[in-house]
Amino acid sequence: MMRYFISGAQGFVGRYLVAHILASTRQARIFGVGRSPRQDHSFTHRVRWAARSIAAPLPGALKVFANRRYEYVSMDLVNEGEVASALQAFRPDVVIHLASGLRDDAPSLLFKTNVEGTIALMEAIAIAGIPLRKIVLGSTGGVYGVPQTVPIDEEDPCNPIDIYSLSKLAAEQVSRILMRRRRLPVVYAPSL
Repeated sequence: MMRYFISGAQGFVGRYLVAHILASTRQARIFGVGRSPRQDHSFTHRVRWAARSIAAPLPGALKVFANRRYEYVSMDLVNEGEVASALQAFRPDVVIHLASGLRDDAPSLLFKTNVEGTIALMEAIAIAGIPLRKIVLGSTGGVYGVPQTVPIDEEDPCNPIDIYSLSKLAAEQVSRILMRRRRLPVVYAPSL
């Protein structure tokens, strides 16, 4: 049975990924983490509906979280000890790091969440000392800025045009350094 540790499991991409894994195989267990309390019936962010602000509703395909193969815990990724303990207890095969600040967050919060959170997660993985098949770091195509050609090639130069994309690029760069230093099996998903 494959075991997935997913940060940002209640976010937009995280929920779709969790739903896909749970629907596509019975041979998977998922331990999701994020900074918000568990919410099975809506996203954690709000949207405008006419003049009202409402919890962003989940499409029917995403209402799969009442599943015994899925566990979610609210935790701060910056707390390396707590994250390392969770990793040691769950013993995942794959870590997928999708936790991120929101594009409109203040720059200080974006760098704390995206860069410091990535550093702390990589250090917690090293502290946990568990063998992993892979660590997938979710990023954004925004690290390339305005593309000169489409499709974007991974070798294209990075030229972020907003603070969110810059913080995601910084998270990628710091993870590359930590990956080499800690000998961690990291791959990047730049188009998230």
